[in-house]
Amino acid sequence: KTALENLAGHNQSLAAPEGVNRGYALPPADMLVTTGNQLIAATLFCNYVKLKDIFLYRLSYSSERYSKKQWRQLLTLDEAQEHRSDTRAGKQKQEMQNLLRSMVRKNVIEFDKISSTPVTWRGQPIEASQIPSTQVAQEIIWELYELNFRQDLVALDAHLDESNMSSRQREILLDRCWVG
Repeated sequence: KTALENLAGHNQSLAAPEGVNRGYALPPADMLVTTGNQLIAATLFCNYVKLKDIFLYRLSYSSERYSKKQWRQLLTLDEAQEHRSDTRAGKQKQEMQNLLRSMVRKNVIEFDKISSTPVTWRGQPIEASQIPSTQVAQEIIWELYELNFRQDLVALDAHLDESNMSSRQREILLDRCWVG
């Protein structure tokens, strides 16, 4: 194999090898700031904060990773809106709505009440119609980068670990990385 073939699992410009999922455990942070539309950016920030606990809880029962496009669809989804099932876009939105509904089902939050749930970040209200203050936006982005890094480290460790430690011992060892 060539070096590029060996690195294909990491090189995003090459097709992923069979069985490799290049998705994200949580929404990729850059997605919140690379959109050119301020209203969409505001919606992404607001809905991430609103749904964060659901996404984090999902990690306890699923290691499924989603593409940037899927995360964007999840975070811009209007759960109260009906979607046409006869178009590709409508089918994708319905699929994301079903995915979000399945995540919510495992929580105590009612799916139909998500849109009316007030959103706050460390006591500060977040509006879906405007981008949060620079400080709040930076904190949210930092959190997303850190959480995704943790998930990537755990996945990498699980793949490379040859220590014969129990999974619980390994989990405790990795948790020590975050103390302090």
